Amino acid sequence: MGTKRGLALVLCVLLVISLAACQKTEQPVEQTEARDTLLVGSAVFSGQFSPFYARTDADESVCDMVGVSLLENDRGGSIVMHGAQGDTVAYHGTEYTYQGIADCEIETKEDGTVVYTLRLRPDVCFSDGRPLGVKDVLFSMYVLADPTYDGASAFSSLPIVGMEEYRQGMSTLADLIAAAGEQNDDFSLWSEEQQTLYWQTLKDEAGIAFVQEIIDYCIADGHAEDVEGAIEAWGYGDQLIAGKTYTAEDFFDILCQQYKEQYAEFSSKESAGTSLFDHTKRLVCEKDPAYGIGVVTDQSAPTISGIEKVSDDTLTVTMSAFDAGAVYTLAIGVAPMHYYGQEELYDEAQGNFGFHKGDLTHVKSVTAAPLGAGPYRFVSYDGMTLNFEANEYYYKGAPKIAKVSFLQTSGDVHAVDNIANGVFDICAPSLTNAMLDQVREKNRGELDGSVIAYRPVDFNGYGYIGINAKNVSVGGQAQSDASKNLRKAFATLFAVYREQKVREYYGDLAEVIEYPISAISWAAPAPGDEGYTAAYTYDANGQPIYDDAMNAEQRYTAALFAAKEYLISAGYTWDSTQEIFTDAPEGAKLSYTIIIPGEGKGDHPVYGIAQAAAEALESLGITLEIQDPADTNQLWNALNSGSAEIWAAAWSGTLDPDLYPVYYSENYPTGETGTKRNYFYIADTALDRQIMDARTRDNITYRRTLYMDSLNIILDWGVEIPVYQRQEAYLFSAERLKLDTLPQDMTPYRTWLSEIERLELA
Repeated sequence: MGTKRGLALVLCVLLVISLAACQKTEQPVEQTEARDTLLVGSAVFSGQFSPFYARTDADESVCDMVGVSLLENDRGGSIVMHGAQGDTVAYHGTEYTYQGIADCEIETKEDGTVVYTLRLRPDVCFSDGRPLGVKDVLFSMYVLADPTYDGASAFSSLPIVGMEEYRQGMSTLADLIAAAGEQNDDFSLWSEEQQTLYWQTLKDEAGIAFVQEIIDYCIADGHAEDVEGAIEAWGYGDQLIAGKTYTAEDFFDILCQQYKEQYAEFSSKESAGTSLFDHTKRLVCEKDPAYGIGVVTDQSAPTISGIEKVSDDTLTVTMSAFDAGAVYTLAIGVAPMHYYGQEELYDEAQGNFGFHKGDLTHVKSVTAAPLGAGPYRFVSYDGMTLNFEANEYYYKGAPKIAKVSFLQTSGDVHAVDNIANGVFDICAPSLTNAMLDQVREKNRGELDGSVIAYRPVDFNGYGYIGINAKNVSVGGQAQSDASKNLRKAFATLFAVYREQKVREYYGDLAEVIEYPISAISWAAPAPGDEGYTAAYTYDANGQPIYDDAMNAEQRYTAALFAAKEYLISAGYTWDSTQEIFTDAPEGAKLSYTIIIPGEGKGDHPVYGIAQAAAEALESLGITLEIQDPADTNQLWNALNSGSAEIWAAAWSGTLDPDLYPVYYSENYPTGETGTKRNYFYIADTALDRQIMDARTRDNITYRRTLYMDSLNIILDWGVEIPVYQRQEAYLFSAERLKLDTLPQDMTPYRTWLSEIERLELA
């Protein structure tokens, strides 16, 4: 360390150390009378602090503190292509300069391959003083590409030349045993003892862990108070015997009997987060690491031909085709090979990059104690509190605050008091209107005041109402005008009640949106854009439903009339004497069901919208039945099986707003949770072309045009009603932080943590 902690009012001495061009930078003045530690309230940690294996937001924030990414993103979510040089990008009229550890250049060759050239800046060091170089990038890429890698990164899915050849011919011992089945009698790749231990672990331990995760989920969500309640909430209440006290073992037995011990049938289907086989793999690897090591089953390439070192500061990654989202996946965390790997195993000539292919044992062994080139170094973790110290080698300059502690908190109930009373300096609770009232009380009426500074940030996602085009159609022709008109009748009524009902539920914490995309995305249409219009505000003849002079009641009446006209256009029979619809066209119905996950008590922002729409439809002779299951899995099961008609849910946004998983024709769900999420059953060749075209273009302006056209097609199908964009917020201590050192214009892509080295205590 460049300073001795505990000396009062002593100016730190700049120490210049000649170590591979890495040097410490000046530390701030330390005072014993003033607290030198930033206290941050955090969600629960899982302890997976590795850049390779972090999964939860809390664990990833630890990685952000300690590590660096190969490529950064700006406030709008776009990749900073010249981070090493420094890129200046405008956001809402203000220019911001971003620095990163690398520049990226993209070149499309005549043969259609795309070369990404990555050049590292020379002054980046890890917090132990060792320089960051190409070998560390290569090591990190090969870990993520390894056939046995089981973390969350999608790096291996990139169309990198040679990736498929490198990954083939090898699987972990645990995966091979699971795939072979319990009755396997071929022991050429493993012993009978290894197989027996695997299946015994699944039955005796993994099964219990699997159902305990379900039980914990049900209890945490308020769906149950004990095991019996969880079994009932999970849909197996008919298996309960009165008077019997149930255990986790009993719950697992119920599942085994239900599926006749066909474990693969429910490994993921019944999961509350982790599959049965993943639980088994974790447990057997704890008993014997050999279960997690790769077993050669066929030939494979020794290296990835598309990843090449050019020099000590430059490498290239060649992909078989351009994919607009690929550059986001290239933004991997760069880990020190000398720490996460083994230096003696690094030999580029032999195709070794710090570990033996198929053996990530050492990489996993240091998961709980991260090391990187980020603004802070990890010091300790006691199960509740994570402690960090400033990294004096940080390439952007040593942080102004010497120490940071992340304090784990189990809830948001006391968040406002904790900020006001000095327990936390920063926290990001789940906002409620009651919480905002508490903030105003502390600030003597102000939401952003002298005690608590309130910084709202739009949530990266949005709430919507979905309609299955297959199940809500006329004559089985989902793409016909009649079917679209049927769905637009519902959509028009849902849309008109959004403003009132969203305001009643969220207050100032959400805004109605008009397009099915997160409003913070760079691809989101904005008021003032050519062609921008509010959702479902035109009738079956293409004429505006509303005018500016209408009040709320007049709009509701106009929407009901427009819905009636849409249903007539769809082929419904209108009885002018009774003034109701008396018959539906072939394939359509007079009654539909909407599933709203309101915990069985209507606690959902769409519930009020559905109630108002149902009342309006009833006056037309149409029934909208509202199902409000206590168990949200009932919704997801209906979506994954394709049986849902209408539902309410929310999407989470991504840095690159790729529409492919959700709207491409071939991506109907397969029965289990996965990447195919076209729950709408929309199948439109024009939309498919737009989606694929947007994926293969690097011009953001042109892509934005394509996305707007695509979103208009989705709205024309009447399968999705955008409802709300809710807000999150950071609460900061206005008394203990210098607020002018916080980043301006924070977004989900650039928060206070993105520029923590600039933050100062008051």
